[in-house]
Amino acid sequence: MVLITASTTTPVNPSGSTPTLTKEDLWTALVLKARDPKQFVSVIESSEIISENENGLTRKVSFKGDDASKDGVEERVVFAGGYEGISLPVSR
Repeated sequence: MVLITASTTTPVNPSGSTPTLTKEDLWTALVLKARDPKQFVSVIESSEIISENENGLTRKVSFKGDDASKDGVEERVVFAGGYEGISLPVSR
């Protein structure tokens, strides 16, 4: 089994941008992306949720043009911290 852990930091609400997103908005979008990544990642052929609970989900994902993933790659997504774990800078 291969275990890959990924995280990222992305600027939100740059000066002059509209609409202004709340922590709740961001969390809702991240959970939506976890549940249906095909909407957000063009190389995903299919995605199926195998199990889900309040702490995260396990999904099977297949990638376009990747014979190695034709039967699906199992991914575990952990919902860590909820929107309380999101920090937004104070507007200036």
